[in-house]
Amino acid sequence: HPILFLYLDVASGGRTDTHDEGKAAQVAFDASHPWDYFLKIAGWPAYGRHLWTAAGEGPFLVEVASDPKRSWIIVTIPKGLVPELRGWHYVLVGSQDGYGPNHLRPIGATPGEWTGGGCPDPAWAPQVYDYLAPAGISQEALLAGYDRGAQRYAQLGPVPVDF
Repeated sequence: HPILFLYLDVASGGRTDTHDEGKAAQVAFDASHPWDYFLKIAGWPAYGRHLWTAAGEGPFLVEVASDPKRSWIIVTIPKGLVPELRGWHYVLVGSQDGYGPNHLRPIGATPGEWTGGGCPDPAWAPQVYDYLAPAGISQEALLAGYDRGAQRYAQLGPVPVDF
């Protein structure tokens, strides 16, 4: 089952580090697009329907539904919590694991019963299976941008969202 970590940059200010509930993804964010809201979305209501602010408020509950025929995950956020969605978004997809760190299944160098495989550096490489990269920028290059020697996670870029 997937787990989604969504970071929304929709106002001035924010954070470029991950939220505590998303640290297991092992990523950092573009300093010119700090996030204001973090959503953790999964099929388990106990931990997969929550929103936090960069200021430390939350968790707030959001509605999560699915449309299997269209392969959609539908997240409904009250306007009182997030009045504006236009801006820049980071979309990360991991493998959900109820017992994993931040409910994220780890990715090791080799696969195991409860881990994914193929990660070149489990201590520093991103622990996500997919990431929505900005147009014209290589997803592979961004995800490989971590630096073990400098102890720096890969810095991701957001995608613009406008209606």
